Amino acid sequence: MKNLKNKIFITIFSILTISLITVLVFYHSSDYLRERNKIKENLMFIKEEKEMLPPKEDIKEPPKFMDTSIYTFEIENNSIKRIINHSRNNNVNVEIQSAAIKIINT
Repeated sequence: MKNLKNKIFITIFSILTISLITVLVFYHSSDYLRERNKIKENLMFIKEEKEMLPPKEDIKEPPKFMDTSIYTFEIENNSIKRIINHSRNNNVNVEIQSAAIKIINT
């Protein structure tokens, strides 16, 4: 009887272990593929932006890439002349303008 009990325990434990390992492998592989595709997308976007850029000596603005928000402020006589948005969305909202004014004043 004890021998049968041990065999059943080992069988159930093995099934649970294999199930857990399968779930973990599936989760990590899907996460890996998602990150890989996101990186590939960003690299293709950088490549497209780089191909559209003029030769290095003619570059006026840095290239647009990734999911960052980068702004350049042209300042003339302590006032903002122009705000350039280097991110994918070309919106410049009031918060950015007020942050720039705050930086200028300090």
